[in-house]
Amino acid sequence: MIDGGMAAAIREPVVLQRTLTIYGDVGRLTKPLGIDDRPTIALLVVDGEGGVCWSGAGAFDEGTSREIDEALRSV
Repeated sequence: MIDGGMAAAIREPVVLQRTLTIYGDVGRLTKPLGIDDRPTIALLVVDGEGGVCWSGAGAFDEGTSREIDEALRSV
């Protein structure tokens, strides 16, 4: 019911594909990933084995774009 409501409210397939719903202790995910400020958007580039190759948070800018591009090339 919750996932269906979220999907209906978001209505944007690209956004919906990158939305993670957690049922339980959110800290079990955020703490190991170093996400301290949950209201701020966090972005992670993850390799095929689940290793974090790059992480960042906050507003998007050209510098962030270049860093993400470099991280994606290295994966």
